Amino acid sequence: MKKILIAALAVIVVTALAITCPDREKHVEAIESVFDYVAQRSAQEPGSLFDGQYLDALFLSRIASAAIDPFLKVDNYFVVSIGRITLPDTKPQVVSVGVFGHVFTLNKQKVYESLTGE
Repeated sequence: MKKILIAALAVIVVTALAITCPDREKHVEAIESVFDYVAQRSAQEPGSLFDGQYLDALFLSRIASAAIDPFLKVDNYFVVSIGRITLPDTKPQVVSVGVFGHVFTLNKQKVYESLTGE
């Protein structure tokens, strides 16, 4: 009886993972939110490239999102999806992981720090 219960629970969990596995669009949205955060943060920081220029920062965010889109490949492994970016002459880098309907991306603060050198 215990084995049947464990097997049934495993089937339920795998089914839930498969049904809620995020698609490519969810990965794109999650990566865009990282770019938006970096752009807004750089517009708020005194002395940054976009200090107080919110429209310029937002425009740069949209351009960056559009530029990354062709390089993003999302592999769906039935229960989890993984987003990788392959820039020319580089190895693929994992930038997002999707599970249970949510996409986890790189740490927004670390991306900001790496781009601004802080």
